[in-house]
Amino acid sequence: MSSEKRKRRLTAIDYFIIFAALAILVAAGLRLYENRKIDNSEGNENIELEEYIVSFESRGMKESTANLLEKGEIYYLTGGQTEFGAIEEISSITPAKIRVELASGELKTDVYAEKNGNNTKVDVIGSFRVNGYKDDDNLILAGGEFYIAPNLPVTVFSNDTSLSFTIKSVEKVS
Repeated sequence: MSSEKRKRRLTAIDYFIIFAALAILVAAGLRLYENRKIDNSEGNENIELEEYIVSFESRGMKESTANLLEKGEIYYLTGGQTEFGAIEEISSITPAKIRVELASGELKTDVYAEKNGNNTKVDVIGSFRVNGYKDDDNLILAGGEFYIAPNLPVTVFSNDTSLSFTIKSVEKVS
C-alpha cells in the first residue's frame, strides 16, 4: 500500500496563490492603462484648455463631400466620443491634382480630371478651431485626449460627412 502513488490535488493555499497572482497581473495592467490614458478629471483639473487653429489639407476628396463642409460644423474623432473641433474656414476647393515623378526624375503635377477623365475629385484646404493644451512633450492635445501635430494624418466625422486630412499647422488663438 505504501508503494501506491497518491494523486496530488490543489489545496486552498494553492488556489489563493493563483488568485493573488492573477489579481496582481490585472492590477498592473489597469494601472498601466490608466497611466497612459490622458484624463482631465484626475490630476489635470487645473489645466485650462486653450483654443488653437488647426490648418489642414485633404487631397482627392469627392466634390459632393467637399460641398457639405460648412463653417461651424462640429467633427468628432473616430469612435464618436471625443470632439475634435469645428470647421473655422474652408480656404479653397480646387480640382484635385496628382503628382508623379517621371523617369527623368522630374516631378510633374497634373489636374486629376485631365489625367483620369474624372473631374469629381477636389483638394480642400481649410482650418478647424479646436480646444487643447500643451503637454510636457510640447504637443497639442485636442479636447484633452488626442495628440495633434503638423503632418499628422487624422480622420474625423460629423453627422453628414467623414473627412480624412493631413494637419499642416497648429497655431494658438491669441
